[in-house]
Amino acid sequence: MKTFDDVLAAELKELFSAQRQWLLALPGVIRGASNAKLSEHFRREARETKRHIERIEEIAEILGGSPRGRVHAPMRELVQTAQEVPGSEPDGAISDARLIIVAQRVAHLLICGYGTARTLAGILGHGAVEALLATSLAEKSADDRALTNLAIDIYTVSGPAEPAAPLLDEPFVP
Repeated sequence: MKTFDDVLAAELKELFSAQRQWLLALPGVIRGASNAKLSEHFRREARETKRHIERIEEIAEILGGSPRGRVHAPMRELVQTAQEVPGSEPDGAISDARLIIVAQRVAHLLICGYGTARTLAGILGHGAVEALLATSLAEKSADDRALTNLAIDIYTVSGPAEPAAPLLDEPFVP
């Protein structure tokens, strides 16, 4: 890479790959969720992910490039983990908790990518690109908060009433 525009183009390719991989994984995640609210969340996320992909394609067009050409390896690992969760736990609430964990890791990965790309676009004077990336960043941040709220609901309803291990009476001293 020779320029910051090259760095931005590479980040867009990474985001495009990550979003496409997650979109392909979401039908299995939806089927694997036992909680109806969680399934509906993942359905909304699939629709949103399609918009993110379209937005990245629009950004690539604005910049005169293509979003294709890279494989986002960390997302590949997260997708593999998401595919292993359904059916691996006898308790649906535990499986749902694990799906939420993976989905939040995905959200955090994408938040990082969108935030970096948005900042770089702004520095480079690509105002329209910056605005489009800011929209996706805001949506992924809202998705992360929604997953946290779902986790609280699921854990509160399904989780143990007492701590699994006794609490220490003394503060921890390293």
